[in-house]
Amino acid sequence: IFSCLGVECSNLRMDGIDQARDLLSRLVDFGQNLTQAWQDPSLAVWPALRSFIAAVDWSEPLLRGLMAFHLFNVVLLGLALHRKSEVGLAVLFVFFGGCVLGAKPLNGFLRERWEELATQPYFDEGGSFISAVFSAPLVLLDFVIVISLLVTTVAQLRRLARAKARDKARAVTEKKEK
Repeated sequence: IFSCLGVECSNLRMDGIDQARDLLSRLVDFGQNLTQAWQDPSLAVWPALRSFIAAVDWSEPLLRGLMAFHLFNVVLLGLALHRKSEVGLAVLFVFFGGCVLGAKPLNGFLRERWEELATQPYFDEGGSFISAVFSAPLVLLDFVIVISLLVTTVAQLRRLARAKARDKARAVTEKKEK
């Protein structure tokens, strides 16, 4: 991900803070460009999204359970972020990624048994529906985790740079006193 954004990771020493700031700046620019693209009337994203939402019966138990699953994941992520638990974030990142990887076999399973679980055959061969309602929210949560860990890393790099500067200043002061 760093190389595609133009950041070289080989010399991530003192200039690591500048590179991390540059990366954050590029991510913000990417987000702004994405927002502008979504608002472009020629793409017709909003009408397609509205028709998708209208076509789905959100009162079905399967979809309500899926919404509860996502809400539970958001609460877990919020707790991990609030507690500033990097281990918790890593565990959630791997869990969410594993769920996304398991979406294809899950789609096949649900496609074979859709009559038992839903009133409409939502689960197509390509996996569009499960990608939209199952995988996309999990990928979004993983993106939040990556951004959070990136911010934490930048903060730690800042602390390290300050500590090195303090140690260097202390060493110079001690050398002058001798």
